[in-house]
Amino acid sequence: MRISALLLFATIISSCFFFGCSKDPLIEEPPTSNEISNTLNYLDENGLSDTSRDSIIQHLIITKPYYTRLFYINANEFLNGTDSLTLEYEVQLIQYLYFIDSVSGNTSNLIYYSYELNRLYTLQDLTNNYMNGSITMNEFYATFINNYFYDEVNMGTENFVKGSFDDLFRKAPTVE
Repeated sequence: MRISALLLFATIISSCFFFGCSKDPLIEEPPTSNEISNTLNYLDENGLSDTSRDSIIQHLIITKPYYTRLFYINANEFLNGTDSLTLEYEVQLIQYLYFIDSVSGNTSNLIYYSYELNRLYTLQDLTNNYMNGSITMNEFYATFINNYFYDEVNMGTENFVKGSFDDLFRKAPTVE
């Protein structure tokens, strides 16, 4: 039993490398010369109008790279740079602990594992959920504050409150 559990854990951890979750989304390909020249031509053809600029902006902000970049900018600010690999590792670690405890009959911790897994799954799905409009901007930012990694950075109630004010408003809470 112990060997198979260790094999399961090794398989889970190594699977991340096979599925490409170690790719750093902050290292994106720069725009090609064709993309730049096509965009410049579009602006020129439309008289450099505000409407053409708005059209380009709208085209850029509906793309997956835009939402991925938005996630990583905020993950850097709120979660000390937690990336998808670290997130996936934590999910797999808690899944492993859940499995070990459930197989060994230690069910008292399963509710805590489920709670943390749900918060981590929400964080994992954040980019897609925001991109497809199933969550609002407020929910997007709330997810950055309500997860395992934020709790690790801002341990304790007072640090959580101070961190939340600092991250959301870029200021410390004030006394009235």
